[in-house]
Order: sequence, then structure tokens, then C-alpha cells
Amino acid sequence: MRIAAYIAVVVILFASYALFNGRFGGGTLMDKVERDEIAQVEKDDPDMAAAFRKARETLPEFLTLARAPRSSATDLAVKIAIPAGNSNEYFWLAPFEPRGEKFAGRINNTPRMAKQVKFGQVVEFTEGEIVDWLYMEDGKMRGNFTACALLKHEPPDQAEAMKKQFELSCDP
Repeated sequence: MRIAAYIAVVVILFASYALFNGRFGGGTLMDKVERDEIAQVEKDDPDMAAAFRKARETLPEFLTLARAPRSSATDLAVKIAIPAGNSNEYFWLAPFEPRGEKFAGRINNTPRMAKQVKFGQVVEFTEGEIVDWLYMEDGKMRGNFTACALLKHEPPDQAEAMKKQFELSCDP
């Protein structure tokens, strides 16, 4: 399978989740993937807050890589929030590129709640709007801290199976 197709599956898997004052529902994360649904996370979820912090702390290193990627680093993407009513819907953007003081990237999943954007649309954003990042290297996914936060809410055997399937490392 080409790496672009691989990352497309991963983008669908972890592409959008909405922050609500609700709780997980409707089955496992893999069930949601299979039904192409949004995973909901409580607005004050500590695991997601930690994932956002880790992504922001490591963002300078990722952006340095994005400006001059190694040949082994492919499918670089960033995640941003788009307002959707009283909450946000999160989208992976790839490819993305610098545009002066901003960046521009293509929305890589179908919006479910944010009606002002559509799949494939190019949007501009600032570095401060980036909440997560990822890339593939040596067959492994780097970054994607928000996926690791989502997996903490899954049964351990299912979380491990998904990490293995997508070569995702959630180690600190």
C-alpha cells in the first residue's frame, strides 16, 4: 500500500473529534472509524489537554523538519480547530505550506459539524492554531498525540491493536 493511502486511512481514523461537555458513546474508537463518525471528548479531558501541550511543546522541532524534510519523513500533517457552534471540530491538514507569517493546508476529512469548510478546501492558519502534528518515517507514525489521548479511553487490548495497526507510538 502506498504511504499516501496509508496516511489517508490514518487521517480518517484520527481526523476529527469534537470537544463537547459530553462523554464517549457509541462504541469503541474503531467502531467509530468503521462508521466514519466523530469521537467526542469532554471539553476538560486531561488526556487531551496533555496531548495538546505535548504537541505544542514539540511543534518547533516538527516545523523545522517540515521546512526541510528528510527523505525518510513523509506525509507531514498538522491539526487545527475550526469553530462549530459552541465547540470546535478538529481537522488534519495535508499538505500544508508556509505562506508568509501563516500557513495554508488542505482539509483532509469530511466536516461533520463545521459547516463553513469542506473536504479538500485550502485554509490559512497560524502556528498558534496548530494543536497536533504527525508524519511517517520508517513505517512508523510520529506525533499524533491526540490519537494517543483518544486511545487512553479504549479497552487496553483494542488500543494496543490500533497502535500496532497504524504503527503509532504513544510512549512518552
